[in-house]
Amino acid sequence: MSRGGEPSPDMRREPSGLSNRLPRLLRSPGALFGVPVVLLVVMAALFAQYVSPHDPFQQDLSLRLQPPFWEEGGEWSRPLGTDQFGRCLFSRIILGGRASIIVGVSAVLLSALIGIPVGLVAGYSRGRVDEVIMAIADVQYSFPFLFLALVLSYLLGPSLHNTVLALGFAGWVTYARVTRGEVLSIRERDYILAARAIGCSAARTVVRHVLPQVVTPLIVVGTLQTAWMIVVEASLSYLGMGVQPPTPSWGNILAEGRLHMLNSWWYATFPGIAITITVLGLNMMGDWLRDVLDPRSRLRSQ
Repeated sequence: MSRGGEPSPDMRREPSGLSNRLPRLLRSPGALFGVPVVLLVVMAALFAQYVSPHDPFQQDLSLRLQPPFWEEGGEWSRPLGTDQFGRCLFSRIILGGRASIIVGVSAVLLSALIGIPVGLVAGYSRGRVDEVIMAIADVQYSFPFLFLALVLSYLLGPSLHNTVLALGFAGWVTYARVTRGEVLSIRERDYILAARAIGCSAARTVVRHVLPQVVTPLIVVGTLQTAWMIVVEASLSYLGMGVQPPTPSWGNILAEGRLHMLNSWWYATFPGIAITITVLGLNMMGDWLRDVLDPRSRLRSQ
């Protein structure tokens, strides 16, 4: 204690590292661009029926291939123009975002539900079990992801639900490998050894002590994988193996628009822009979440 009873500078509590970095984190591109973009896309997808100025399924051939509002012949009521059946392109892109987000998020959740338990078992058991699981994962990992998703979509049949199943089963390897890598480093820590010493079963140790430690990196991986799933879903729908018309998705709108690129540039351009902005926002938000949640990232930046 210093004179006058005040605590000395050495005894004053230092602010946490996260508190010191919070203003910089809130000014990062991920917080300023990524998070608002993702929130905007998700809210628009959830409330598409209220945000859309027109019925996305209503056809009017008299308005076929109408240009955006700033070009001659365009209308403010259909700001991005219309498609080949006279449907409002802006309304269909908003509703198409719902299909793309549903597929992306659902596929990531399915991949995580398969991959995380597999990774936990492989990393904690090691030995023969680990070798067999990782051999299977390596075999699947040797195939290009898009090719594997395309084959599964073909076998299951093109639909929204089957696209989720195809992407989910094709993507479990990423979560299994990340989870296994984290578990291999965690299983030798003192508190895990203490849990074994007092007689905790392997299942209890994994669920109570190991799993909570691998959640943070998996959240970041899930955010980045959602962006990748949206791109793959758009690719499958573009090839006719994903979400099927008349249900709009960014991929099948893009596929329809490619036939009119020379005389109706907006048809394929705007769904492509929607995919680009959403994927960029998700990637930037994933980088931001890594900086916020990963303690090793915080230590490196201090």
